[in-house]
Amino acid sequence: EYLGRDRDSVHKRARYIGVSMKKYGELLPFTRIPDDDVHLIRELRDAESPRRLTFREIGEKFELSESTVNFIYHHRRTAEDVVLRELMP
Repeated sequence: EYLGRDRDSVHKRARYIGVSMKKYGELLPFTRIPDDDVHLIRELRDAESPRRLTFREIGEKFELSESTVNFIYHHRRTAEDVVLRELMP
């Protein structure tokens, strides 16, 4: 409506040029864990050996379960992740 196009034509064009219309990360209205916390969880887990934390230790710091931290580390997409993925060939 705002672009002078109907919704279907916008979705078809986005699909054609490879742009996702889905929302990820903080763009979702029901997101409980901010993208900054996701980045911090990944940094804490990826740190060099003496400073590297386990999923359990990270979970204690964020008051999350070990399995939730594991899921966040491996699967949670941030808005930035999705943009970078779309820009890569």
